[in-house]
Parts: sequence; C-alpha cells; structure tokens
Amino acid sequence: MSPSFNPKDQALPLVLILGILALTAAFPFVGMVLGVLMPLPIIWTYVRVGRVQGLVLIGLVFLLVLVFAGGLPARVFFAEYGVLAWVMAEGIRQSQPLDRCIFFSALGSTLVSILLLFVFLAEQDVGVGEFIEKQVSAQIQVSVDAMNAMGEGSEEERLLLEKNFSTVAKLFAEIYPSLLMVGSLITALTNYFSLLWLAGKMRIDFPFHSGKFSQWNLPEATVWFLVVAGCDVAFWGGLGAVGTNLLVVVLLAYFLQGVAVVVHFLQTRNFARIFWFVSFFLIMVQPILIGITIGVGVFDLWADFRKLRSIPSQSE
Repeated sequence: MSPSFNPKDQALPLVLILGILALTAAFPFVGMVLGVLMPLPIIWTYVRVGRVQGLVLIGLVFLLVLVFAGGLPARVFFAEYGVLAWVMAEGIRQSQPLDRCIFFSALGSTLVSILLLFVFLAEQDVGVGEFIEKQVSAQIQVSVDAMNAMGEGSEEERLLLEKNFSTVAKLFAEIYPSLLMVGSLITALTNYFSLLWLAGKMRIDFPFHSGKFSQWNLPEATVWFLVVAGCDVAFWGGLGAVGTNLLVVVLLAYFLQGVAVVVHFLQTRNFARIFWFVSFFLIMVQPILIGITIGVGVFDLWADFRKLRSIPSQSE
C-alpha cells in the first residue's frame, strides 16, 4: 500500500525539475545536458515515497509548464520525461531486470512522442515527413550561413553541403523514429544508473534487480534483426525506411553489449577509475572505437568474452 499523500514530498523534486527547466530557458546548452536528468527526481519520488506522490509530481510539472510555457512544451515534457519516469519507476518498484526497465521506459516515451507529434501536425495540417524535412533543412541552412559568415570551410565544402542538404533532411525524416528511440534509450540509461549510483552513495535500499550490467547480454535471436536490417539497407535500400530504423536501434543495442564487455574487463582486472574515464571518453569521441565496440558486442554472441555461458554449469 502506498503512503498517504504529503505535499512536502513534492517540494524538493519539484524545485529541482523547475530549476532544470529554468536553466534550459536561460542557458540552452547547459539545460540540454541537465535536461537528460529531468526524470530522476520523479523516479526517486515514485519509488522512494510512493506511486501517488510520483504521479502527482508528474501532473504538477505538466500543469506548471502548460501555464507558463504553453501546450507544446507541456506535451513534450509529458512524452519525453513523464512517461519515461513513470514506466521506469514502476519497473524498479517491481524489481524488473535493468534491460526491461530501460527498454520499456524508452519504448513508452518514443511511442507517446510519435503519437503526440501526429496529433500536433494534424492540428497544423502538415505531414510528418514534410515537417521534419523543413526543420532539418532550416538547421542545415543556419549552419551553412554561419560557415559563410565566419569563413570556415572551403567554398567547395559549403557548396557541397548546400547541394545535398535536402537529401540529408530526407534521411533524417526517414530515421526520425529510431532517433527518438535512441535518444529515449540514452535518457533511460542515464537516469537508471544515476539513481543506482545515488542510492549506493546514500546507502538507501531501492528494489533494484540483482543483475549486473557487466553480465548483461542480448538474446541470441537479436542477431537476426541485425542480419535482416543490414541486408535490407545494403541490398534493398531500406524498404519503407523500416530496415534503416531497425538497423540504427539494433546497432545501439549491440554497442551497449560491447560496453558491458568492456565494463566486465575493467572490473575483473581492477583498473583505476582514471583508466575507466579515459577508456569511455575515447570510445565516445572516436568513431572507429564505436565501431569496434559494436563489433565486440556482436561477436560476444559466439566468442562469449565474459564466459557467461559457463556460469550456470559451474553453479550446478
């Protein structure tokens, strides 16, 4: 049974969320970085204090954003952060495995975001593809104008960008659903592990599942999604963009499995924290290392780098 409602339970989380929103308005870049953590106070309240308090907090933030910023920002908050926080908090309360908490919270956020986007564009009588292409084209044009103003890049590079920006805009419009899913997955991962870290530091008992990220792996059948999506993009041009969207999401999933292998390696060999920081910094900024990490995640299916398949037999 959930504890009785107490308005004081919403005070600090509400202040934190409103502070992040204020920073986003005043300093967009800082707010963009901190905005990823906006679900965290909601999840903390929902799991630690109770379901009622968590839902009330989502409602309070929604109403405040609606009053002071308008309907569109309020709907964006609800879809991107409210739904994600609600689904993840329920998963943690039920001690669901981390992959289920992260995947279903990200999926819920993505589906609601797409639904609200359709509703918004229907009100504006604009097609989804047309709207996204216009937005991306406008951003690319801003980049071209900035390059021209500052004299950056060669004339040939600027002309090439201007010539192809419509093609790039169409590509972004096609893969927009997978980009939403990837963004939601990153937000979900950040909030789950931030909550895990905070609970450990504060020595507060949260009902997390006992499974470790370093031992997490995808189901073996997932490789067929990679094969089908890869063949679709390579040989059939991503029919209806379904293959392209699927490929983007599956590659991210195998990248995360590769990261789990790296974490296992660093943990078992007791590397210093500074080595952890350098390793993950290089992985994030070097495209070739991102590709290698994805490859490690894929080949872990056969190589079993962490020897996870031998664990059940040893325990027997």
